[in-house]
Amino acid sequence: NVRRRAAQALGSIGAASKSALPALVGALGDEATEVRQAAAQVLGELGVGGGESVADALVGALKDPAPDV
Repeated sequence: NVRRRAAQALGSIGAASKSALPALVGALGDEATEVRQAAAQVLGELGVGGGESVADALVGALKDPAPDV
């Protein structure tokens, strides 16, 4: 899945991917479970540097019906 790999690639970039935070937060709402999971993982790895909106999005992802997200 291209969207999943894109999210993972952003995670590999690390802090430099902060400009992609809005796209990663948006990916938490993707129709594909594996995309949502990858986005949540990358956002978690970036840590608190993402700000409150990222933290709020991750808290919201805890309610995802897929256990892997």
